[in-house]
Amino acid sequence: MGKFSFYPLAGVGASIGENALEDDGSRDSGYSIMGAYGLVGMYAKVTITDKIWLNYNPFWLTTIGGSDNYKDHYYGLNQSHILTHEFAASYQINPRMNLRYFANWNRNVDFMDGDHRLEFNYQL
Repeated sequence: MGKFSFYPLAGVGASIGENALEDDGSRDSGYSIMGAYGLVGMYAKVTITDKIWLNYNPFWLTTIGGSDNYKDHYYGLNQSHILTHEFAASYQINPRMNLRYFANWNRNVDFMDGDHRLEFNYQL
């Protein structure tokens, strides 16, 4: 749609943990499958120029199976689902190099306290 691109997605996955907390409060030694989750989201992009673009990518995740502890608290105390946000600003230096800024946050972590990172990519 012109300068805008939208890529909806849906999926399911498994959460694997090391020394995961069991329902009885004990720790499972080694790796285990804690449960399954579902995800619905979208990658959205707006092209500012041929070298600059912005992305906003919201994702809603929910637990769909597993231990009671996983299903009830995986995304926080008494939180079985969460809406996450990702923002990215990208600059294409040349066809083989780009620079990107990312920010990630959700209802438990506000924007300023979220994950912020710069990424430089070079294609061989």
